[in-house]
Amino acid sequence: MRTLYLFFYLPLISIVFTNCAPEQSKPIPIDLDKATDAIPYSAFVDAIEYRELNTKDSCILSEIEKIYIDNLSG
Repeated sequence: MRTLYLFFYLPLISIVFTNCAPEQSKPIPIDLDKATDAIPYSAFVDAIEYRELNTKDSCILSEIEKIYIDNLSG
């Protein structure tokens, strides 16, 4: 029984404890002297399209929990 403990359980326990250790994350330095007050849309947006919403009583939506946006062109 002792040899079973030494050859099976002890390595198994050591593997579990070494693999379950939290990963150390490194801090990311941010230089606040180079920060800007605003970022223009052109830095991350190609185009903006406006759609007129239909607000008739027969078309009103209610109780919307989530909205999904999908890029159909790409």
